[in-house]
Amino acid sequence: LIRLIDGSVIQQIERDLKQSVVITLFDLKKVVSGATAKSVRTESESDNEEVAISVFAGEGMKYIIEGKPANTKYPMKKEGGKFVLLDELKYWKKLVGFKGSDFILARTIAQNSRDGIDIAGKSMKVFEEKYLPKRINALLSHAVIEVQKEIRKNGASND
Repeated sequence: LIRLIDGSVIQQIERDLKQSVVITLFDLKKVVSGATAKSVRTESESDNEEVAISVFAGEGMKYIIEGKPANTKYPMKKEGGKFVLLDELKYWKKLVGFKGSDFILARTIAQNSRDGIDIAGKSMKVFEEKYLPKRINALLSHAVIEVQKEIRKNGASND
């Protein structure tokens, strides 16, 4: 049996897919701290016929992908008898230099709707444009080399 899919090419495709998601997030200005970008990871499974690569990301990606309807619960929690912003929002507020009060930020987030974004679709476009041609060439080159080796091996034993 000839192994036509090289493991190193699969690893490179995984890195390319992760990078495509990160590029997409930065292009959409959805990364402030890099935590969401750092949370992107891949898992792959392969057999003799196909390779499946899945891409995962941290919890913060849920809100980017799904969006949120208007007039939802305030993103606050009770702490020591008073309501405070959720930790992620405290961190975001500090990073972006938001000068308004915690209550104003929470109310604005709760009242306004936000459309979801097809991160997977946009990331695949980045992957197809930026990385796919190189990976196809690498896969084809590897396959040709493996087939040539097999022909030489079988040709030599048939003579």
